[in-house]
Amino acid sequence: MFRKTPPVSLSPFLACVLLTALLLLPGALAQAADFFRYAVIELPVSQLRPEKPWHRVISTQAEWESFYRELAGPSAQVPAIDFAQYRVVAGGLGLQHISTYLTVDTIGNDGSKVYVGVFVATAAPGCVTLAAMGYPTIAIVIPQSTLPVVVSATRATYECAGASSTPATR
Repeated sequence: MFRKTPPVSLSPFLACVLLTALLLLPGALAQAADFFRYAVIELPVSQLRPEKPWHRVISTQAEWESFYRELAGPSAQVPAIDFAQYRVVAGGLGLQHISTYLTVDTIGNDGSKVYVGVFVATAAPGCVTLAAMGYPTIAIVIPQSTLPVVVSATRATYECAGASSTPATR
């Protein structure tokens, strides 16, 4: 169930600092907030079959059209993106077991780089899964900038209901 927590009280000094920051720095706060927003793009089923993890930063319409048609074929209808305002970061894990998936975990900017963190989850040993392989991919739209993009991954294993650490015996 839920636990009731006491209300948080701020010291008068901390309250003044917080209020001053909110009143004097709205432009900086709005700019920072803009950089943490992103949208996920649904990519078509890919014709690419990379064996290893990859990522690509796409900053122009020509690059986007080339990349998208590489995935979907030469006659594919390419979704429109305003590259004056945005750029695309796309990536994949390469060949993986079908139980592996990825999602964007964090995005940030330290003034010299844009950081994109992805979370990679895989079923624990002993989980019953399909005996199939796939190529997990993801693409996001982020605000346009000239900063380089650094992509990092955090891996985790998820437990399955009813999974056992020892094989079943009869």
